[in-house]
Amino acid sequence: MINAGDKVAFSVKSSGGKGKIKYKFCVKQKYTSLIKEYTTSKSAKWIPDKSGKYTISVTAKDSEGNTVSRKISSYIVNPKLKISKIKTSVASGKAITGKNVKFAISATGGGSKYQYKLTCKRKGEKKTKVVKGYSSKKNIVWVPEKSGKYTIYAYVRDKATGKVAKKTITSYEVKS
Repeated sequence: MINAGDKVAFSVKSSGGKGKIKYKFCVKQKYTSLIKEYTTSKSAKWIPDKSGKYTISVTAKDSEGNTVSRKISSYIVNPKLKISKIKTSVASGKAITGKNVKFAISATGGGSKYQYKLTCKRKGEKKTKVVKGYSSKKNIVWVPEKSGKYTIYAYVRDKATGKVAKKTITSYEVKS
């Protein structure tokens, strides 16, 4: 599975031709774009910047100018994994120690199965506390034990690729 922003590497094997063989790599979605101009390297890297269906092709050219082109791969690129929204059941400044605060995390892109995690760190403290480790539940309940300002970290992991997106809520205030 490939997401927008992932690095894709590919290489080719060839035989025949006269003299030094050079290779040109292209990618086509709606239009053809050059990935790598003619060089003797048999490999290239590409980073898709948006989702869609892509075809990668290579053209080999020998020292006499003879060319052969081949499609080497097709890719379906998913949108980049990101956290689109974090909703809280209690607004910052309204949260009270010992009372539930529900976080609903929404994500887009990546694969179809996500895992969610929530951590928090109270201002002035060194340790970050894991509220809930990775699970398939996107609604996470936190019961703050102390008043103060917190930084909340939400994570979404694409179960298929292991890629992680992170979003931060700064200065979430909890009162006594």
